[in-house]
Amino acid sequence: PGDARGLLDDAYRQIRREFLIAPPWLLHSSVPELLAGFWCAFRESLIAGPANRAAREAVAEGVAEVNRCPYCADVHSFMLDGALLGKQQRRADPEIATYRDWALATRSPSAAVLKSPPFEARDRAQIIGTALVFHYLNRMVSVYLGDSPLPPDRFSRGAATSVLAKRIANVAAVPGESLALLPSASVPEWLGWARENPSVAEAFTRFHNAVEKASPEFVSCGVRELVESRLAGWNGEDP
Repeated sequence: PGDARGLLDDAYRQIRREFLIAPPWLLHSSVPELLAGFWCAFRESLIAGPANRAAREAVAEGVAEVNRCPYCADVHSFMLDGALLGKQQRRADPEIATYRDWALATRSPSAAVLKSPPFEARDRAQIIGTALVFHYLNRMVSVYLGDSPLPPDRFSRGAATSVLAKRIANVAAVPGESLALLPSASVPEWLGWARENPSVAEAFTRFHNAVEKASPEFVSCGVRELVESRLAGWNGEDP
């Protein structure tokens, strides 16, 4: 990050201020537009805006569990337990449990909880955005990173919680500030679920466009066709 220039440096400055420059960001750094697009979607869904941050962290944790991604599950459970609620309060908070249950069902299209979600329409974009961004991130992390970024012993984990998690949780991020990193574009129809929150809709538009721009250069046509055909018939089961 100290050597970054241009768009990459601009993105890292915002990430450093509002989150933490960590391995999931670094593994995107060879394609600065992709890193910036991913940051836009991540920030506007999980960090900025009015939706309950603890609820969003519970969604991140639940999605990581259903995808069996211990790296992300560790990070976001320690955010909940160490900085936002604490273990005792989380166990006693039925609302947080409902968000986690919803997240655990996001790979089960027929689940009843998906038809009656625990959130209001005004929070829908950020909650669904958080789930979507972690379904992406879990797969990247599972391929490229280890089991957990946290130290194995309890004392070191406690120290990390007190220093890092509380700093991250207390950041006041203004919605939409990440959007200046990438050019604007028309929001596609499939992002209709995000229209109540223009910052989230525009963030995912930028992320989508960054992927579309990069994929022909880095992913062969045959691989892209294979992925698209598998996704077209996918119903949430393990591949």
